[in-house]
Amino acid sequence: RRTHPMAGDGPTFCARRCSLLVIVIQNAALIVIACHSRRLPGPRYLGSVAVLFTELLKAAAVLSCGWCTSGRAFLPESRTLLRDRPRWVLAFSLPATCYCIHNNLWYVAVTHLDPVTVAVGTQSKVIFAAVFAVVILGRGLGPARWSAIFLLAVGL
Repeated sequence: RRTHPMAGDGPTFCARRCSLLVIVIQNAALIVIACHSRRLPGPRYLGSVAVLFTELLKAAAVLSCGWCTSGRAFLPESRTLLRDRPRWVLAFSLPATCYCIHNNLWYVAVTHLDPVTVAVGTQSKVIFAAVFAVVILGRGLGPARWSAIFLLAVGL
């Protein structure tokens, strides 16, 4: 019997819910703080430096999670993956590059737009990704996913 990935009450379920909560808080705080900090008088920080530190924090979090789940086997497993599956690693390089460019352009938008417009633009990328997944990739999205996308579009 297959259950829904978010169903259950084990440690994985708790970790998923906590991760979702952290992401929601982080995204909301990021928009408000970035818009406010880019409008402060005085010299501005570089958006590229903010992107770099954000990515370093994410890398530290991922490495910590990998270490906690795999223990001492984490480093050898990672080396093996990087060495034995270079095409798999390269498959992630294009989206990672696009994401890096997006994050740098996001700081340009934050500098020139109000927080509400930035939040709407940031959330709209999920809607466009879903539509393009259906139109270009031919993927089907179930009623639960379309409902979630609709709620995102209306701002809930």
